[in-house]
Amino acid sequence: MGNRIQVRYRAQLANLTGAGQERVEAADVKEVLRHFKKKYGAAAEKTAKTMLIAVNGESILQLKVYKTGLREGDELSFLPICGGG
Repeated sequence: MGNRIQVRYRAQLANLTGAGQERVEAADVKEVLRHFKKKYGAAAEKTAKTMLIAVNGESILQLKVYKTGLREGDELSFLPICGGG
């Protein structure tokens, strides 16, 4: 059984889910991605994987990527990657 976390969606992912945020029960980031696929479809999961994913403001690329563990009360954010020059 996972921990209750707050998940925040931005940009296209918010459009696909129809929500800006929700509470999800998950032990790691990978479980949240499975939740997307089950509840919102493969397109939502695929979109989520292209975004910057952060746990409590820290990129999962600095942690254990999809195996990053989640604790009760954590905030998982999916943010658009912006480029520029």
